Amino acid sequence: MPKSSKILLKYFLVLAILFLVIFNWGYISWFFNYHTIGDNMQYLVAKTIGQNNISVYFSNMPEWSNLSSTANGTSLETLPLTEQAVRPVSLEGLTGHLTIPSIGADAPIMFTDSKSQSVFASLLKKGVLHFPDSALPDQLGTTIILGHSSPPNWPKINYDSIFNRLEDLAPEDKIIIDFEGKKYQYTVQQTYFVNKGDDLSSYLTFNKSMLLLVSCWPPGHNSKRIVVKAELNNK
Repeated sequence: MPKSSKILLKYFLVLAILFLVIFNWGYISWFFNYHTIGDNMQYLVAKTIGQNNISVYFSNMPEWSNLSSTANGTSLETLPLTEQAVRPVSLEGLTGHLTIPSIGADAPIMFTDSKSQSVFASLLKKGVLHFPDSALPDQLGTTIILGHSSPPNWPKINYDSIFNRLEDLAPEDKIIIDFEGKKYQYTVQQTYFVNKGDDLSSYLTFNKSMLLLVSCWPPGHNSKRIVVKAELNNK
């Protein structure tokens, strides 16, 4: 190859790499930020070996297959028929979408019957996740939605950062869930910070429709949990 052609090829490769960096800066900028590269590498390792799972524990969760069960002293079978929890045989195939305007969060809600952490991890790449033992938005009880959080400069891919700004939610902020073609609007009540593995049953409500958003805390770490509690607005 002539020397002039080699020089042109080098210039072309340099320009190609430069344009690649520019157009993908949002995905790779974290690599060049020495302030956060430690957190990002730690998060990457944890993500790779499966240590960033959003495990949650509830000791008092109702069995939806048994409407005569009681929780917090409320017997589900005594509720009016229009308020009883009508549970589909399977959650697979249900559709939903979560929007939180005040923090710019917008994601599809994934549904599963499985409680496997590997299934959770796979679905959380596609959006946020409805915890399978919790109520659905059209039922009495507490709907629980899990979502990832990641280091501040982590690339915005696979919904890894969808719940990064939960801490910024304030009382009276709105959370909107579109579930099976119907809209449900919730009002934020309070935010809690708890240790990983703590029993979250005390945050559950069974005689009205509530919502819990749960993520790892602080963003990019898996030592604690942030829990945002919200109540369904009156229709």
